[in-house]
Amino acid sequence: MSNPLSLLPIALAAGGGAVDALPAARLVAAGFTLLQRSAPLVRALAGKRGALLLPPSPAVLTALAACDGHGAVLLPAQGDREHLTALFDAAGVGAVFTTRARSAHLPA
Repeated sequence: MSNPLSLLPIALAAGGGAVDALPAARLVAAGFTLLQRSAPLVRALAGKRGALLLPPSPAVLTALAACDGHGAVLLPAQGDREHLTALFDAAGVGAVFTTRARSAHLPA
């Protein structure tokens, strides 16, 4: 296995824990369901990583699971567009998981 952290969402789900009172297993299942139902997401992540521009929340675990073991890049909340573009290029980012409010900070 090239990245042992790719199993982190599965391990967290199996551990029976919770994030903000939401079962980790449910959050991970939501990430896998997102992958199953979104062919564009699967294509965007093919051979690339996901990027997370999210506040600390249960959505982080769901997004991590939706990265399907490709790894994820944690983006700085205060990054400007040029900096984020450079990070995307350097890390091979194919998809960004974020909130509507934070999407305004993303490059086009």
